[in-house]
Amino acid sequence: MEKRESLLRIKENILKNRGEWDLTDDNGEPVVYDDNMDIPIPDLAINKDDTPCALVPLGYFDEDTLCKILATM
Repeated sequence: MEKRESLLRIKENILKNRGEWDLTDDNGEPVVYDDNMDIPIPDLAINKDDTPCALVPLGYFDEDTLCKILATM
């Protein structure tokens, strides 16, 4: 399956679930880990552009990243 087809199928599943999808186990721990980005993915959602997105809690990022976010805000 190619990437575009996978994204479309993911989007369909999220939409069927009212725009959100939980990727955690019964203990609330993420079951999907992206090795490339070195980060767990606990939730999925559809954004305002109708695109499927991973929602990553800010607590997973380091202090430098949080400071950059604050400076941008």
